[in-house]
Amino acid sequence: MNSTRTLKSCGEGSRMADSRPSVFLSYTRDEVPFVRAVANELQQRGVDVSFDETRLEPGGSWRDTIDDALQSAKVVIVFVTSKTLASSFVNFEIGAAFGREKRIVPVFLTEGGRRDAPRLLSTVGGIDAYDLKPEEVAEQIAEAVNAP
Repeated sequence: MNSTRTLKSCGEGSRMADSRPSVFLSYTRDEVPFVRAVANELQQRGVDVSFDETRLEPGGSWRDTIDDALQSAKVVIVFVTSKTLASSFVNFEIGAAFGREKRIVPVFLTEGGRRDAPRLLSTVGGIDAYDLKPEEVAEQIAEAVNAP
């Protein structure tokens, strides 16, 4: 059975002329409450955000849906824990982002995530968010998105 991960844009009334998301959030289900809070904070800062809201629909290709969202994203944010690194969905999203030469910003939610991260994530500038609140993480992401 095929399934599609439906992507929601938090940036209703987007400031972008084409209304496409500028930031794609990659995470596992364990991080949903934290990621949702960060997404809301980013939206308040004027950043258009795309992330899936766990809604699966029959038919279609989730990979095509994710690929379209990744294509339109300016930056891909990966929320990293040790569990994240074992997720086939997250690894697909990371690979697709690198394949499309997207800027990737890892957000390390645990020290284990940073320690266990593959070189391609651990060698790019990331955010150590072990003890940060969602609004603090969102502020750092917003700064990274607006950096040249």
